[in-house]
Amino acid sequence: MSDPIGPRRVAVWVLVSVAFAALVLTIAGFGGRAPRAVGWVFLIVFLVSFVTTLREAIADYRARMAAREARNRATALTMLAATLQGQDDDALRKLVRKPGMVGQAASMILKGREKNAGQR
Repeated sequence: MSDPIGPRRVAVWVLVSVAFAALVLTIAGFGGRAPRAVGWVFLIVFLVSFVTTLREAIADYRARMAAREARNRATALTMLAATLQGQDDDALRKLVRKPGMVGQAASMILKGREKNAGQR
């Protein structure tokens, strides 16, 4: 499943385009096809857009990795809860004391059983 293209990723590609255009104009300015002052101005524009592109790309990558990790954690928790579903309440109460996903899954099952028992 691919991630949808978000506004941050669009911004990264816009900044890449700006950086490329600024680099072309920088080369033209220092190569003699445009005034040298144009080369200096667009060198600064290129450097600023390049650094901003890197910063935004890294932030986008981190956000996508955090979202992927959250999805993977939720999937693992669901699978673990499905595995523990057949355990009796005493065994689940022992597992609730364990740290991590095992305790969390056992707690979810016990709360669901208590909720279902209250509805009957």
